[in-house]
Amino acid sequence: MPNRESSQSGQQTFPYEPTMFLLSNDELEENGFPSPSCLAQPNSVYFDTKPMQGGLEMVALDCEMCTNVEDELTRCTLVNVDGVVVYDEYVKPENPIIDYKTEYSGITEQHLQGIKKRLCDVQKDLSSLISTDTIILGHVLHNYFLPLRMVHRKVIDTAIMFPHPNGSPSRSALRVLAHQLLHKSVQGYKSDMYVKIPDGPLDADDQAVVLGHSPIEDAHTCIELLKLKMRYGPDFGVDKSFRQNVLEVIRKAKLFAPVAFDNQKVLDHWFPQWSRRAVANDGQAFVEAQQSLQHSGKMLVWAQLHAL
Repeated sequence: MPNRESSQSGQQTFPYEPTMFLLSNDELEENGFPSPSCLAQPNSVYFDTKPMQGGLEMVALDCEMCTNVEDELTRCTLVNVDGVVVYDEYVKPENPIIDYKTEYSGITEQHLQGIKKRLCDVQKDLSSLISTDTIILGHVLHNYFLPLRMVHRKVIDTAIMFPHPNGSPSRSALRVLAHQLLHKSVQGYKSDMYVKIPDGPLDADDQAVVLGHSPIEDAHTCIELLKLKMRYGPDFGVDKSFRQNVLEVIRKAKLFAPVAFDNQKVLDHWFPQWSRRAVANDGQAFVEAQQSLQHSGKMLVWAQLHAL
């Protein structure tokens, strides 16, 4: 059942806010997240999160699936930013299971014996915990939103936050990011993230291979990765080839008079050489940007509205 105890983030502060890493609407669409249009489909089984007081501030989501005609939910886990498990339930699929995917999910037929909770029940549970303002964090999250049939727009995806060196559509596996950035092994793999433990007798350290992935461990890992970004900034963990700042290229081209309006931390990081002014909120940013456009000459005005 949903657990509201210890449901909000702790008092630890970081130089960078998590809102800096939210996916834009375009990024949500490009990466296959369910859109609000799914709700209007005939006989839609999708649900969307609603405005609600007391919802979780930010939560990491991880799910496990089995296979029948398509992937169906068999376990859903939520962990808050303090590392507290606030929801962890096995789910009985609607259709007969063809493949439990035990190697990855850790789920066997025995785990689902006696389980009565269905997808619709999980949707109700999540609706009582997650509001439209909740930030949902995870790795390749659209793979969970789709079987959950969930529409939600405040998303941080570690697979996108840490771009693959080869660029899109390649995605770094969570175990790779954990090994490279957190110096730990997850998902039943040895510290060498490229080598899976071979078949044969297993010692005590190898049992994770049999048990499959732990959604709780994966959710914790996503939280740790986000905190690294919040501590060290947007460039942390990004291959140097991705770091050329297009905004700085525009400034050096001298085609426009560039000016930026945003909070001070964003300005310091992305616009060190621009004409700039720190603003307190979206309303002030909009007014300042509008006034700047009244000036003569070619101008490039940047104003980020964080509440959208």
